[in-house]
Amino acid sequence: WGDANETVPITLNGFEVQVTTNIFAALQRLSRKRPGTYFWIDALCINQTNTEEKNHQVPLMRIIYQQTEQVLMWLGKAEKDSHLALSMIKKWGQAGLQVDRTLSLQAQRAAALAMIKDPSTSQAGGH
Repeated sequence: WGDANETVPITLNGFEVQVTTNIFAALQRLSRKRPGTYFWIDALCINQTNTEEKNHQVPLMRIIYQQTEQVLMWLGKAEKDSHLALSMIKKWGQAGLQVDRTLSLQAQRAAALAMIKDPSTSQAGGH
């Protein structure tokens, strides 16, 4: 959710809470697009500094996500070429590509970055 040192205050359930500028940008954008909608943001809903709370809450996230009407992902504010990356991700989804759960997340990220940098190296990239 961005640099923890770059925060702005918001009011949450009547209390002032510091959030990262990235969370703030997401809330601004999403609340304009979907007024009156409730959002689950783990960085706000789970005390990230309390290991006991995180250990209790993280297993519940599966239930939370299963009961949602829709899951939205915030990738950050749009950049000049963001639409190109999103177009690539959409193509991957249409190709029916599956996440390989036997690979580490780090390996999958590296592979995704490599495909974004050079789509010709991927089976899905050039199609």
